[in-house]
Amino acid sequence: MVVPDNTRTFLIHGLVQSTIAATLNLIVVACNAFNLHKLTPSSFLIFWLCGCDSGLNILAVYIISYQFHADSLGLPASQCQALAFFITLFACSSIGLCTGLTFFRYLVVVRQWNLSPRFAPRYVLLVFILCSALVALPFILDSANVTYGLPASHCLCTVQWQDAHLKSKIMVWLCIGFLAVPLSSIGYAYAAIYREMRRSVKEMDSNGVGANSSGMLRDENVGTGRIQVNNGTVPRNKDALPPCARSKEREKMHALLIQSIAIVAVFVVGWGPYMANALYQAITQRILSPEVEYAAEAIVVLMHIVNPIAVMVFDIEMREQVICVLNTRKNQRSKI
Repeated sequence: MVVPDNTRTFLIHGLVQSTIAATLNLIVVACNAFNLHKLTPSSFLIFWLCGCDSGLNILAVYIISYQFHADSLGLPASQCQALAFFITLFACSSIGLCTGLTFFRYLVVVRQWNLSPRFAPRYVLLVFILCSALVALPFILDSANVTYGLPASHCLCTVQWQDAHLKSKIMVWLCIGFLAVPLSSIGYAYAAIYREMRRSVKEMDSNGVGANSSGMLRDENVGTGRIQVNNGTVPRNKDALPPCARSKEREKMHALLIQSIAIVAVFVVGWGPYMANALYQAITQRILSPEVEYAAEAIVVLMHIVNPIAVMVFDIEMREQVICVLNTRKNQRSKI
């Protein structure tokens, strides 16, 4: 089937978006790969998040390029199923790691936990094991031929949400549940984080540094969603900091509040429409129009573009490493 003009437009836009997303995420990953053992828990998760997003978008670029090169829609069934396995793996892992960042911040800010350096690597390993088992389920049930395929947008090989086969429905509802849990729980977690931060800010305004403010700004550096701030530990004694220093710490905490709200918005806006699309197709067993399919996917890819930019703005540790690597490369070229 020759690529029609409207689908060609979707594919061009998807190719541009995915190329940008893959490039930005790969920059973060490549520049921090040799510094992985030095990263804080949240930065460690951010590294793997960017890795998952870059992998997903690289496969999207391949799928779109393949169809342009063949000048026809579709891929060989076995190839599409294999690509869908990895795309779904990257997507589910990204969601799981985003949830982990929220979970980390909740434990540090609300529960006042001190996370072990091994906590983040173990969490990442657990996420990949669980997600691998989930996306391998269609192959185990011998239903990959009906569970995985190209949606109407033809930009990604993924789960066929509208499929009515029983074995497909098992996978469909497991994936929807996997996405629904973070979308629903992230609101509760950030509400608790917001209340705790507001309380500490009020304490700082009235009494100097609050009793629990060290939990807000500890050196452990645990971020929200994709964004974090590299702050030091604040002394508990209000007399330990002069007024100007207390004012700076208060500004940091206000910024942290704004970032928390922003991350919730990015995550919900990014995955919310896609989940609504998947849920509608799973319930009605109807295929949505290519325009709607593409819009839901494009919003997710747009989130993949925004996230590494946000990392470079707010994650001091990873930003400095990227700048250091790029400057080193620039100096090496200038010497040649």
